[in-house]
Amino acid sequence: MARQFKSLEVWIGEALSDPDKLDALGDVKPCTAIAALHVAGNGVGTKEVHAVPLPPGKTYNPRTIANKIKDKIEAFAQDLGNGSHQFLVHAFYGGEQQASATHPLRTIDGQLIAGDDWARVAEQPNEKGLLAQMMRHLEHKDEVIMQLFRGTVGQWSEERHKLQAEVNEAYQIVREVVMQRDNQQHAMAMEQQKYARETQERKALMGMVPAIANGLTGKEIFPKANADTAMLDAMCKNVSPDQVDGLVAMGIIPKEMHGAVVARIIEVQQREAQERAELARMPPANRDGAADVQGN
Repeated sequence: MARQFKSLEVWIGEALSDPDKLDALGDVKPCTAIAALHVAGNGVGTKEVHAVPLPPGKTYNPRTIANKIKDKIEAFAQDLGNGSHQFLVHAFYGGEQQASATHPLRTIDGQLIAGDDWARVAEQPNEKGLLAQMMRHLEHKDEVIMQLFRGTVGQWSEERHKLQAEVNEAYQIVREVVMQRDNQQHAMAMEQQKYARETQERKALMGMVPAIANGLTGKEIFPKANADTAMLDAMCKNVSPDQVDGLVAMGIIPKEMHGAVVARIIEVQQREAQERAELARMPPANRDGAADVQGN
């Protein structure tokens, strides 16, 4: 026996007086609304086309409701363009927000297909059957393409997020390493400057020891020539050759000693600069000056 398809009018007539829709007390719930919805082309999501409210206490003609739903569906389908489009008709009972009965419909080129026409669309060996078959294959192909696209994009997006997280983590590690290296280099530079300063201070103090010892004791414990040399070298470190002219003008330094004093200042300052350069290239044997075995 060939399959029998219910028309929209017959289905609505059955929905209006469905004895199986009961409330908690066992009473039959009245049908309170009929709504038509369009199913998206990819099969995901629906959009309401038209709803017919059915307040309780009245009698309704199934044909009138079916014709109204049919007109709304065909008008909506014509705006979608040629081709096949799927719709759902929902029946609501007892004022509930969720449908309790559903009837599928389909349009081709803006016209509702139902009953025998629906059967002929179902891939019968004729022109309409061939058209239905091609449309079904196109819909299936589009659905497969959309699923593949969503899967590819989703996987790509997930991999991109993972890669970005790894890049951020690597950047954080490199940043911390660079900051730690800079801090170590700064600390090392400060230690070198401190050591050089302390070394120079110790050297200057040791150079002044002969003169201080001789002055405190009133005796020539250290040779006076060595003490005088140490004192003169200490003064030469803090006097520039240009300042000698002023000292000569004030009579502090005799004019005939001008050249010798300038030569001595230049000699002492050059020797001091060479010693600082050598010291900068050679790290101390021990940070503690008292334990330094280099003799500094």
